[in-house]
Amino acid sequence: MQRIDPVVAVLAAATAAIVMVSPSVAAEPIHEGFSAPVGIATDDAGALYVSSWSGGRVERIAPDGTRTVFADGLASPAGVAVGEDGAVYIATYSGDTILRYEEAGSGDVVAEGLATPAGSPSAKTAGF
Repeated sequence: MQRIDPVVAVLAAATAAIVMVSPSVAAEPIHEGFSAPVGIATDDAGALYVSSWSGGRVERIAPDGTRTVFADGLASPAGVAVGEDGAVYIATYSGDTILRYEEAGSGDVVAEGLATPAGSPSAKTAGF
């Protein structure tokens, strides 16, 4: 498992991978096998959150590269963001909701009836 320490991490939806891009490496996949990934965010600790549209989940990749399911059973998660308070916000396209998670498990609905929210709820600017 490769440690996540990229200059830039980008989501390559067509190949279902997160790709590291840095001056020393042209472009190298660091995690693959997502199910229609469409959203990516990072927290202050350096973990990445990836929403998998057809997989119905958001996965967390720790700075050491460990990959776990953060939230599961979601209705087409489309966007993901981390707020200033550290909570993870997930937009569900088919569920018409924004969910707020303080930790892995179950989230609270903070907005509903949004008619297919598809973008990342920009709670904070992601950075490495």
